Amino acid sequence: MGKEGGRSGEILDSPREVISAASSFNLFLTMGPFVDIQEVILKIGEGIAPEDSVDALADRLDAEKLLKLRLDVSLFYLHRSEETSSPQLASEYLFKSVTEALKGLAQYLGFKGSRSEIVSLLTEALGDWVDESWEVAMVLHYDGYIDNNLDESDVAHYSIRVKEFLAKCYEVLT
Repeated sequence: MGKEGGRSGEILDSPREVISAASSFNLFLTMGPFVDIQEVILKIGEGIAPEDSVDALADRLDAEKLLKLRLDVSLFYLHRSEETSSPQLASEYLFKSVTEALKGLAQYLGFKGSRSEIVSLLTEALGDWVDESWEVAMVLHYDGYIDNNLDESDVAHYSIRVKEFLAKCYEVLT
């Protein structure tokens, strides 16, 4: 049986849980109480997929903050795509970049449904650029990541398209 933890009387059984709780508490202490929540989420989430941190907070944030967080995660994956030398990994990072932005737009506008339904709703509300970007994401995921059929120049071309998509996503906020 573990010792009493620092999280509302929760029992921490494994050393990993204790270390995680201590790390989160130390992060809070070093960053102070008046820190941007996005920074904390992304910092704590360094060891896990960043979108998981956003998903955990989705019900607690207003639509605008949630979209901003999703776009931050989208930019995270865009940057990861630029850091890797593997066209296959870069393709998947770009795909994740698009999907996170789409999730954010859907949540911002209150749309629910499957990915294809959401893409249709967003396209109807915002324009063809949404559907075109989803098609790019599908090429990146299937041709680039799964089949490994895209080279660096292909990925560079699609990266530009993803950046254009993200710029339009940011316009929705303004």
